Amino acid sequence: MALMLRPDASSPADQLAMHGEWQIGRIDKRPSFTGPEARYIWALNGVPAGPKGLRLAGVAATLDEA
Repeated sequence: MALMLRPDASSPADQLAMHGEWQIGRIDKRPSFTGPEARYIWALNGVPAGPKGLRLAGVAATLDEA
């Protein structure tokens, strides 16, 4: 089953990363402190281990990159 993004009802600018009905992560849109463009902070939750090099959180310039 592929991951799907669903808008967060409590914060419309943010997205929930869903696997079926399970929320496994989120993407939060945050204003930039150094310029007009926003940043997207993403995280996967509840992932105890994975392939070597798997990142569980990060910052991206666009929603698609996140």
